[in-house]
Amino acid sequence: MDKLTFGRWTCGSKVVGRDEHSSAYLKCRCDCGTVRVVRRASLRSGHTRSCGCKVRTHGMEKSPEYTAYHHAKSRCQNPNIKNFTDYGGRGIKFLFDSFEQFFAELGPRPKGMVLDRRDNDGPYSAENCRWVTRKISKLNQRHANGNFSRGQFWHDLLVSLNLDPKVCYGNGLFGRENYSLSTSEFFPPCVEKVQQVAA
Repeated sequence: MDKLTFGRWTCGSKVVGRDEHSSAYLKCRCDCGTVRVVRRASLRSGHTRSCGCKVRTHGMEKSPEYTAYHHAKSRCQNPNIKNFTDYGGRGIKFLFDSFEQFFAELGPRPKGMVLDRRDNDGPYSAENCRWVTRKISKLNQRHANGNFSRGQFWHDLLVSLNLDPKVCYGNGLFGRENYSLSTSEFFPPCVEKVQQVAA
């Protein structure tokens, strides 16, 4: 009988049972030796990749660090979740080999902080990931169309500095002309201006 491999599971290809929704189940053995009957759809989607033994070895399966690790990995590798198109679907890679590596590189999550990528178009990697406040993370977000909002950027920046945006810039901050700009327009190159000043 053919063997199928899903993460740490090795399963027989023969369906050994079905539930009330007609979902097929396979008999599987984890690398640690645990034997279970596992739903085939969960194996194919990547929702289950082991019996949980790797998680149990570090004892942090309910920690905020593991939650951040798991959610980031799913966004990049599981096409069945809602926001995959904004991450794995646009080429964002998840480069941590394990939770142990993730935790060793980033350390404990400081209270009130979230996982963030320095380069929003870069991978989840030791060099590109950090713990930051929600306000800082929000400043680093992109719109669904890939553009940045100049008005929203300055609004969030002022709020993060505990300043009142209306006092600083008035009510015109969210004018249509400021609503959505490409990255190059949002952070325009200043070489020409520097050359003009130098001249």
